[in-house]
Amino acid sequence: MTTTDNNKQSPSKQVAIVILILLIIGIAAVYLIHPNDAPWMPKCLIHSLTGYECPTCGSTRAVHYFLHGEFSTALSYNPYMLFSIPFFIGVLLTTIYTGPTARKFKRFFQSTFMIWAYIISYIVWGIIRNLIN
Repeated sequence: MTTTDNNKQSPSKQVAIVILILLIIGIAAVYLIHPNDAPWMPKCLIHSLTGYECPTCGSTRAVHYFLHGEFSTALSYNPYMLFSIPFFIGVLLTTIYTGPTARKFKRFFQSTFMIWAYIISYIVWGIIRNLIN
């Protein structure tokens, strides 16, 4: 194996690194600019078309308030982010990092059970949030 073979990364790892970089840029933008003050911030297509809130509606504002330490306001916009954000960070980091500890976490975050649990909870939250509003 040559030195260049040792430095090669899997395509999924490369994609995860790009996503991580974009995520950091996005978080910086959401921290610096309130989503209501930026017309270029994405609006929810589902809410615009149907009037119903999708499971992630309010997440950008929630992240903005969370980053500014306003936790109760953040949770009022979208409490589902308490589950969603750590899950996706776990998936992203276990795709980038390797090693025995990372493999243990990868078996958890990227297990069939966790993926299905996330999908089902996403759908259930989408239904519940529209029933209670």
